[in-house]
Amino acid sequence: MTIGIADEWMCHQTVRTFDHVENSDPQWTERVWFSAFEKTGKFVFAFGMGKYTNRNVMDASLAIAVDGKKQYNLRASRALFPDLDTYKVGPLGYEVVEPLKSVRVVAGDNDYGVRCDLRFIGETEVYEQTPSMFRRRNGRLVNHMIRFFQTGSVDGWIEIEGVRHEIKRENWWASRDRSWGLRSNTGELTTADGISTNFIGGMQPPGEGVPYRWCYFTMQFPNWNTSFEFAQTPDNQRLGPALGHLQHAAHTGRKDQKIVHVDHYWDFMPDSKFRLRGVRSVVHLDDGTTRELQMEPIGLCLRRPGGGCYGGYQGWAQGAWKGQLWIDGDTTDLTNEALVRELHFTDDYALKITWGDETGWGLTEPLIPGVAELLTT
Repeated sequence: MTIGIADEWMCHQTVRTFDHVENSDPQWTERVWFSAFEKTGKFVFAFGMGKYTNRNVMDASLAIAVDGKKQYNLRASRALFPDLDTYKVGPLGYEVVEPLKSVRVVAGDNDYGVRCDLRFIGETEVYEQTPSMFRRRNGRLVNHMIRFFQTGSVDGWIEIEGVRHEIKRENWWASRDRSWGLRSNTGELTTADGISTNFIGGMQPPGEGVPYRWCYFTMQFPNWNTSFEFAQTPDNQRLGPALGHLQHAAHTGRKDQKIVHVDHYWDFMPDSKFRLRGVRSVVHLDDGTTRELQMEPIGLCLRRPGGGCYGGYQGWAQGAWKGQLWIDGDTTDLTNEALVRELHFTDDYALKITWGDETGWGLTEPLIPGVAELLTT
């Protein structure tokens, strides 16, 4: 064990220093995720950073989609030790500006045409996903993690191929989450049909199962916000409970409400099984009321080339060892339908959302193909 900066604070919960986690499972992951978009849909932004203590890896990724035509991707990975107190991987950096209120993401000089300096400003209180995620696959515990969310806005700038674009808070919406625990998707490369190709060495891969659709939503309205996720069969039969609740703004004096379940309906583009044209969700709350949400996708950011997650990309997946320092990037042609179909797995859709006469903004990550897991909570 090695003493680090974090050990200076009175926040220990185990008889270990902070360079150790509670178990030796290689799936132990601690991640941050930050998504934002301009409300016209011109820019869609996504950033992620992960710390994998039992793999000796820290990695980060950034993607910016522009006008629905081109996506700029930047990926980096490094050895975690001995510099485990620094949230920086190559040109990508993350900073906690004000705990539970504001964070900052920076992309410095690189060879892939994109730079940024963005500050997330929370406009809601952070809220914990309840219940926490717990899943088994083929008898093995693969997910046991906790996550919190926050929605708000963003300011700063982005630079695309040398042209700087200033960001105004009132024109953008943003969300972030923090998670830690065991995650099933770290270090996995997955084919387009959802079959893992390098599950942890020596372990049985997931194999084929009941087709399902998994989806995650986060959104914000003037006086309330929510995040929830659930799985369903292609004919809309629910697989396990919905995870999430609805949070009212502090000035309303109203208590949070648990989401009991969601009736959910996809509308896909013609001749497409994954490209969204619209979404309708009826959210059932624990007081017996419902809220019907109509969602209009206004922008798209592909997660595989932009983040290496949920299937990996060109030999890289979140948490995979790439050496002492590895930096990569490219651009994706979002007008190439065949290419988008090939890279599709779990993508970020920027959403304009209506509830009655109110307008909100949000994000969804629909996973359309896949293998159903045993959803145990």
